[in-house]
Amino acid sequence: ALRIAATEINTAFNRATLEETTALNTDVFADSAYEMAVMHISALLATTRPDHGRRHGTIATPEEQNYWWDNVAVGARINCHCSTVDVLVNKKTRDPMQSRLVAKVQEQRKQYFGGD
Repeated sequence: ALRIAATEINTAFNRATLEETTALNTDVFADSAYEMAVMHISALLATTRPDHGRRHGTIATPEEQNYWWDNVAVGARINCHCSTVDVLVNKKTRDPMQSRLVAKVQEQRKQYFGGD
């Protein structure tokens, strides 16, 4: 029961967050050179699944992130502790404005996997 509750709570939170990011892009950034993307944040626990950990620090659109959770990684939402954070990116280049934050998170991923 605890696993089901944790899964459903985190799923609802992540879906709502991604919906807010999508709405922000539509309502605020429609005519801008920038938009909000999302950066995957894995919990990097001892129980973290490798495919979740390897995604730590990757940047995607909200739609791409939802697609990964729902279709790419089979059962990805079950007992998942991952989340996302919004990252402002250039629409054309996809370069993030928070490059130091992205680099720090990607370094965490390297350390978690022993430097690979």
